[in-house]
Amino acid sequence: MSRYRPATQPTFYFIGVTTTSSSIMRVFPAWARHLGLKEAVLKDAVLRGIDFPLHADPEAYREVVS
Repeated sequence: MSRYRPATQPTFYFIGVTTTSSSIMRVFPAWARHLGLKEAVLKDAVLRGIDFPLHADPEAYREVVS
């Protein structure tokens, strides 16, 4: 059984080490607005990071994407 719960709204996930302080949290929304994606495609989508330590076990990555 996975410890990850399914999203309850449209969600973009990304994996990193310290995702909450990642610049992508600022860059992605600005990029989406610039391309006109915020209203047309993304609507209520959220960006969520999943933190793994450096050199995490490959099985951890497999679990999160399964």
